[in-house]
Amino acid sequence: MQPVNSTFTNIFGVMYWQWANAYVTENQLGVPSIKLLGSDLVVGYYEISYWKSAFFNQIASQENIDAFQFVQLYNNELFDYVNYEHLFLTYDIYSQDPTTDPPTNSLFNLANFQALVKLGLETPNILTDTTITYGIDFDLNDDWYVLTYTLGLDSVQQTYFIWLWLNTAYELTYSRTKVGGDPQVGLISSIGAPAFEETMTIMQLEFPMFTYASQFNISYAANVTNSG
Repeated sequence: MQPVNSTFTNIFGVMYWQWANAYVTENQLGVPSIKLLGSDLVVGYYEISYWKSAFFNQIASQENIDAFQFVQLYNNELFDYVNYEHLFLTYDIYSQDPTTDPPTNSLFNLANFQALVKLGLETPNILTDTTITYGIDFDLNDDWYVLTYTLGLDSVQQTYFIWLWLNTAYELTYSRTKVGGDPQVGLISSIGAPAFEETMTIMQLEFPMFTYASQFNISYAANVTNSG
């Protein structure tokens, strides 16, 4: 497998690249999503790269597909420090202390997570209402730009795209009732500080990036290199 130049050579790098473009399974197995491996060990929801092709491009109107056709959550596999691996940091990796809070540009930072959910719920959803068109019927307001800057992303379209992905995951995963031992999770928008740690633990179990990265980090981390 051709190495990707990654800012982080640990679990976070593996996890991010699988989420962003199915780098590990696509390059190693020719499979665009962990979920398609069919293993009972694979839980949670699809990577955003696979979600775009399998869900967004199948549900959205052609106008919205065209508007977001170039939106992706990585920039270049050959250069580190130009991508968005920081989004999945669950603690301050530079302190090497896993008990620290997620950094301010992480999706796992409580303030960012709540801001994303709040903005998403206040903004038209082009997947649940396919009659509306981004850029014609609505635009993203200044708060989206603020959150985009905070998350270290390059466009508000990326931030909105993450919300659409997360909302789809919520609808199919978080909001389900307890079936077959799966956890029941309350409304994501009502997350409070006391429940944050428990919710993050559940997210780690639910999101396949965490599961896969944990299981295969030793094997594949050598292929995720740091050019610095």
